[in-house]
Amino acid sequence: MSTFANSLKARTHWALHRVSVVAGDDKTAATELRRALDYARRGGKAGGWDDEDMSCPALLADVQPLRDAFMDAFEAVRGRRRKLRTQEGIAAELDAMAAEANRGCGQSYELFTSRFSDSVDGLLDELESPFRTVALELAKGSGYATPEEREEMQQEIAASGGCSLTGIDPWCCPCGRHE
Repeated sequence: MSTFANSLKARTHWALHRVSVVAGDDKTAATELRRALDYARRGGKAGGWDDEDMSCPALLADVQPLRDAFMDAFEAVRGRRRKLRTQEGIAAELDAMAAEANRGCGQSYELFTSRFSDSVDGLLDELESPFRTVALELAKGSGYATPEEREEMQQEIAASGGCSLTGIDPWCCPCGRHE
């Protein structure tokens, strides 16, 4: 959804929040406030990816909590975009992705490769085109496999009788799917 559609929803939920406060319905007021802030954040994120020079939409500008939620999300996305425009920033992002993929992989190279490569694919979609090649080059050094290479790896695992998730022999696999 666009920045302005999210902003309109945020303002609508803010109005419902205010009505609930006046009516004395604290539970609904809290729910509507949470929704209003969530939509304001979504609008900020969308705006940060769409237009780095955008200002807070007029629908949110006069309500301080909505404005703050929008601007915090907007600045976070804008900061991330700036970081991903440098080789150091891309390398740091890839290192964090590799660490996250390594956590929970059960020391299985195949599972690590799959998790890390999926994360990198998502990052490549977010990056501006001049930085994709840099990211791809750096990612390959950390264990990235293209979708074709991952498919080939899965075929080799299936042919050898290994677990389709971890690549490990089913009698030794810790995934819990084998009895």
